[in-house]
Amino acid sequence: MTFDCPKCSGHVAVNTENELIVNDIGPYKGTQWINDMPGRQAKTFTIKANAAWTLTITDESGLPVLEPGKPLSGKSEAMFAVPDGVTSVAVATKKSGRTAVWVHSGDYSELPVNQLGDYTGSVPVSGPAFVSVEGDGTWTVTAS
Repeated sequence: MTFDCPKCSGHVAVNTENELIVNDIGPYKGTQWINDMPGRQAKTFTIKANAAWTLTITDESGLPVLEPGKPLSGKSEAMFAVPDGVTSVAVATKKSGRTAVWVHSGDYSELPVNQLGDYTGSVPVSGPAFVSVEGDGTWTVTAS
């Protein structure tokens, strides 16, 4: 799910009946993994925003693919497809009040990075998989 509210100036929130997906202040654009828990599929979304917004739901085929050696950069939350043959993803965040990196593969999700502040390190990933980066600042990810 990608939520975009480029002209928001106040509290921005996206909820389902199961979880709070977005909780931010001001302009927001990010991609979050949803419906990853059996029996907890989102059926409704409740949006709080003070400007025009878009919510896009897609399957994993719409995600950017991390190509080994080619860094991708951005800010806020993002998700990536990790192809077969990749063994790790280098992650660096800056100006981040929090940093979380999730790895989604098969029937499991794990959280190898969950900390306050900036992060620089490598996360083991056995492709094919999906990686999501969550934070308040900017990030760069590179597969190897």
